[in-house]
Amino acid sequence: MWIAARLLIRSIGGALDRRQVRGSALVAIRRIVYVLFVGLAVLILFAWASNSANAVLAGLILATLVASLGIQDLMKNYVSGFYILLEKHVQPGDRIRFESAEGVVSDIRLRVTLLRGEGGAQVVVPNAELFNKTVIVSKTAAVAPRRKRLPDGPEKDPAEGIEPVTR
Repeated sequence: MWIAARLLIRSIGGALDRRQVRGSALVAIRRIVYVLFVGLAVLILFAWASNSANAVLAGLILATLVASLGIQDLMKNYVSGFYILLEKHVQPGDRIRFESAEGVVSDIRLRVTLLRGEGGAQVVVPNAELFNKTVIVSKTAAVAPRRKRLPDGPEKDPAEGIEPVTR
């Protein structure tokens, strides 16, 4: 079982390494995979020893509950980011201000919004904060929609110079 866990970790680590995942994140992911694999092996051994599939089912339910509680905030940020991107109340280039931060929006991602604060400091704001708090948005001229200006002269009225058709 230990050999299978090591092989799985090595293959996952290689795939993540090719995607240039940071070293600290790579170590954390490897440890999580190892703990999950060993936990599943313990559940299977316990079910085999007790001759009951209920132990595996109870373990899987418990693991699902723990995982869902663990990723609750992460999912909250993803759902909030989806709505922020969908509603477009905040756009890159806007200056925003709310309780804990102020700055110009440089990027809106699904999980976080990046602001450029005073002195050029980058501020990373979880999207759940933007979604659940009152935000003051100042639209900048750079992102205001621009209207095409029609040239002066006879071209400005497309109907000008067209004679009516009579029969």
